[in-house]
Parts: sequence; structure tokens; C-alpha cells
Amino acid sequence: MSSRVFWGFGLVVAGGLLLAANLGLVSRAVWGVLWRMWPLVLVLWGVSLLLRPLGRAGAVITAVIVLLTAAGVIGYAVHLAPGGVQSGELVLDQPLVPEVEKVSVKIAVGAAAVDLDGTAPEGRLATGRLGYHGPPPEVDCDVAADRAELELASASGPTRAAGLPSPVWVIHLNPAPVYTIDVNAGACALDFDLSALKVEEFHLDAKACSAEVIFGEQGLDLTGRIDLKAGSLTLRVPRRVGVEIIAVSTLADNNLEEAGFERSGSRWVSEGFEDKANRFTFTLNAVVGSVRVEWTD
Repeated sequence: MSSRVFWGFGLVVAGGLLLAANLGLVSRAVWGVLWRMWPLVLVLWGVSLLLRPLGRAGAVITAVIVLLTAAGVIGYAVHLAPGGVQSGELVLDQPLVPEVEKVSVKIAVGAAAVDLDGTAPEGRLATGRLGYHGPPPEVDCDVAADRAELELASASGPTRAAGLPSPVWVIHLNPAPVYTIDVNAGACALDFDLSALKVEEFHLDAKACSAEVIFGEQGLDLTGRIDLKAGSLTLRVPRRVGVEIIAVSTLADNNLEEAGFERSGSRWVSEGFEDKANRFTFTLNAVVGSVRVEWTD
């Protein structure tokens, strides 16, 4: 890389960030993020050496790569620097229409810690707070006759900033309706206490997730599907409930035998499953990660 290109690249990046910081457009913490990206200088130098035999064409290609990299570095550093993005909490407070008997809850969250339980007060369908870095989450609730659909979704794009902890979502649901819960999660820590809720369907699609889900003696059967790309899953279930797990992939790490399950092919059933008044059936896909079932009294 020629000295003109090297110093030109450095001056463009440094000057642009200094100007933005002086105008209050970005946080001065952007320099910490930028410092961690210094190996890009070595990458660009190597690219210029590879393209040098091409002569003028190589110089043009190198210049274009440098300019695009400079723009990308500035955008990345500005967006991920603490203080460079908006942070806050969105208050969740949805009323419960008296006629509503069944509720579908859909949660789509990127990188966050999510705590969910059934402690919303009388007259409220859902309460809580949804933390965010960047654009605030989206909340939508539709009611039709005796059914309601509640959607909670992270805004598109990055949801955490360098140097800042993951946002925290705290969600309280009303224990009166019967629920279908559908969760699509990225890199999350999920702590769901559903012991006070009546859940007839539970779906979880998680990419890299640590999840603990507690179920109660809800008085009705439950069907669920769980797709875990990587991470850990713990299901805590009352001992008086029958549990069936249908594995659509090899469960690499599990405690099902230790928990008293009997296996027949890809099907695992708890002791006395057929005789239980209430049964939970889970279709489970978890190739990478651990799966545990723990009994509660």
C-alpha cells in the first residue's frame, strides 16, 4: 500500500469521526470501538500487495476498496459505540378485553434477556418493560370476538451496542386466558415461568439460546415444537403430567434416561404417560447443545 493511500485512508477516517464527535453526532466512545478494528490496516496492506502486479487497474481497485472500507468502518463504529445509539425501555401495558378467552402471543427478539411469567394484574393482558438499544421494539395487539393476538418484536437491525449489556425484556401475562406462545429468538437468555398460565401450544425457534421453561399443572394438554440451533434448554414439568418428546434429530446431550424416560426409536415418553390426565407432547430439534427435563412436585 502506498504511503499516499495509507495516510489518505487514515485522515479520511480520523477526520470524519473527529468532525462528527465535535458536532455531537456521535459519542466520543467511538474511538474505543475503532481501536479494536486496527487489524484492518494489515488487511488492506495485504490487498494492495496482491493487486500491485495489476498496475493501474490494481491501484484503482485498491482505492475503491479503501474508500468502501472507510465508510463501513465509520458506520460500524458510530452505530456500535456506547452512546452512539438510542437506549431505553418501552413500557408494556395492554388491557384485557373481558370477552377474550384465547390469546396468541408472538415474540420475535434478537439479542436480549427475556423474563416471562403469568403475573399481570386483573384487567391487563400484558404488562412489563422492553429494553432496547437502537429503535424501540414494536408492539401490536388485535382483538376479534373472544380471541386476541399480541405481537412483540425487536426493531430490525442491531439491537445491542459494544460495551453495553444485552437489553432486558420483562413480560407479565394475565393468567385467565388460554395461550398459544410462539417465540423466535436470536442470541438470548430466556427465563419463562409459565406455571401460572394455561398454555395449549408452545413454539420456540432459537438460534443461540439459553432457555429455561417452567410449566404448571394447567389442567389441559399441551403440544409444542422446539428448534434449538445451539445452546441449552431446560424444561421443568410437574411430575403428575405425562411428557412425550419426539426427537426429529439426534439429541447430542440430554438427561432423558436419567429423568425416567423410556425410548422407542425417536420417541421418548415419561413413566405412565398413557395413564396421565394431562399430557405434554414436544417435537424437539436440538442437534447442538444440551436438553434437560427436570421434574417439579
